[in-house]
Amino acid sequence: MQRLIAHAIVALFMFATGVLAHTTWASFYHSLTLENPIIPLSQLREDRLHKLYEAAQMTARESDTKRLVFERLVCTKDDGLANARLTTIGEQNIIGCKTIDGTVYELNSKIGTYGPMFDKIENSHLSWSLKNLEFLKEVSTSEKAEKYVHQHISEIIQ
Repeated sequence: MQRLIAHAIVALFMFATGVLAHTTWASFYHSLTLENPIIPLSQLREDRLHKLYEAAQMTARESDTKRLVFERLVCTKDDGLANARLTTIGEQNIIGCKTIDGTVYELNSKIGTYGPMFDKIENSHLSWSLKNLEFLKEVSTSEKAEKYVHQHISEIIQ
């Protein structure tokens, strides 16, 4: 009888140890998992562009900061990098983008990849804004928006 009781106590002890080990492992493993999915780099760049676009809109009506941001956003490549400035091309005054090395690309042409990213940002900005109300509060005044742009514009401009 004592042997049966000893086996029952050992079995109960082993069961409790297993439950405790499983609970400990599960809580540790859960803390290692990512709460949010991994965000692709292209989406992070697009998010930064939306933030600059929003902040630029919140700056003073005719500010140089607003003009700089829009000129750079218009000349942002499909990959989200702004390595060109808005310019006019030739006597026809066609608007294009001039890169740092002096190469000029027509907007939305098959040769250059400038323009579509700005269109994408502009067209999706309302839905982005509704999902990012906290950021809108962050740049809720002209002064805050100017400060944000000056702190973050170098993230997209090469």
